[in-house]
Amino acid sequence: MATIAFDTHKFVRTIKESGLPENQAEAIAEAFRAAQVEADPVTKTDLRAHDTDLRYALQETEQRLKAQIDLLRSDLTGKFTLLQWMLGLLLAGVASLVIKAFF
Repeated sequence: MATIAFDTHKFVRTIKESGLPENQAEAIAEAFRAAQVEADPVTKTDLRAHDTDLRYALQETEQRLKAQIDLLRSDLTGKFTLLQWMLGLLLAGVASLVIKAFF
């Protein structure tokens, strides 16, 4: 992890030049420095590592989703085939009743 250098003397000088007393400028600079120390900056290397992890996770999720879609598609294809046969038998029965009634 890279560290970021912070020049407190330059920061205090800039604040003093804006009109604040020296003790207030030093307090502000110290508070800012403490906040910077507690911060956890992210580097490009960190982002690249997480980017690779996210790409792998996304590819894995995409593969699982495609597998689920293929499974559902095959299940629906089987059900539609069954419905087609049932509809065909139903139409044949109705046709036979119509033929028997009129002929």
